[in-house]
Amino acid sequence: MFHVNDNLFFGRMDDGAVKVMQLLHAPTVWPKADDPPSAFNGNLMFCFIVKAETWASVMASVSKRGEEHGRYYIAKAFHNDTKPFEVKGLHGG
Repeated sequence: MFHVNDNLFFGRMDDGAVKVMQLLHAPTVWPKADDPPSAFNGNLMFCFIVKAETWASVMASVSKRGEEHGRYYIAKAFHNDTKPFEVKGLHGG
């Protein structure tokens, strides 16, 4: 997982969702995105999951140019390692 600061972590789940969590204290073992909340033995301040589509929207929205003009789809493609506007089932997607 990616550590920002103050024990705040972000991790990509297998389905593209992103786990956001903060620990009360520095971990003794580096956390993994697929770890269940119980793995943190009471050291968890909060934990939530952001769906992949929402994460792409967050990335685009907080960028300087925002979501307009297809930038949401570009962010989604970047996050999912696909081509922008690629539709599943078409063109090998």
